[in-house]
Amino acid sequence: MSRVAVVGSINLDTIYAIDGDVTSHSKHRATHRVEAVGGSAANTARWLTHANQQVSLFSWVGDDRNGDYCMTVLGGCV
Repeated sequence: MSRVAVVGSINLDTIYAIDGDVTSHSKHRATHRVEAVGGSAANTARWLTHANQQVSLFSWVGDDRNGDYCMTVLGGCV
């Protein structure tokens, strides 16, 4: 098993689902919202752990609810 260090960004993506087509200047109400952890380093680290690599992820997250959520999600993978 290889040991890999990943350095880079961790993001919290907020995705809103809507009904209907989006056109210029159209307005829609979101039907629901999903939060997902992303960012180039987080995605790479998660992929490497699924490939049975030992990974250390180096990045910064905020000292808030969003940062706590990212650490919780990534804690099981990295």
